[in-house]
Amino acid sequence: MQISSIQTTNPNLNLGLWVEHVNYPQAGAGQIQQFILHRNAYFIEHWQKPVLDGLSLDGLLYQAFHLRLAEYLYMGHYRNTLFYVHNTEVRTMEFIPTEHIATATDFDEAQTHFTVRKEYLQAYHQTHSKLITPADEEFIFDLWRSTKGGLSGLIPYLVQCKESYRVSVTTHLENQQLLLSESA
Repeated sequence: MQISSIQTTNPNLNLGLWVEHVNYPQAGAGQIQQFILHRNAYFIEHWQKPVLDGLSLDGLLYQAFHLRLAEYLYMGHYRNTLFYVHNTEVRTMEFIPTEHIATATDFDEAQTHFTVRKEYLQAYHQTHSKLITPADEEFIFDLWRSTKGGLSGLIPYLVQCKESYRVSVTTHLENQQLLLSESA
């Protein structure tokens, strides 16, 4: 699925979402930081593999037709529950040990390559995952507030940005943090 097919009337609804470059899947996913209207392009940072063949991918503009929503993207865990995004959905799954990965903590370790995580999530997606519930959403917000950013990659999926074209995802997340702290 191309980003341009999900939201063209207000590209800011895509802020914070994670995308993959259709020509460079080996880079993993990167996060949309900003939409540049006059270029009709997205500013992407935080690629899982930010350097390919000596070229940095972070901080560049990418045309929407070169991007698709991230699939089976691991975002973090709490105890034995894994959180991930698939297209525009936030999903959870209880970790199931494998021959090579014994615990959810091992799954989260830096040594576990993002492609291994993606393959694991893809393998168990149909049979073991579920969409998050309103209680899960509340838990994610509470964890995000209490840990000053835990699972922050999920927040843009829960609260879409409808602000002006000049807002960045960082500004949007800071605004959401303020709103949540005022309501608590």
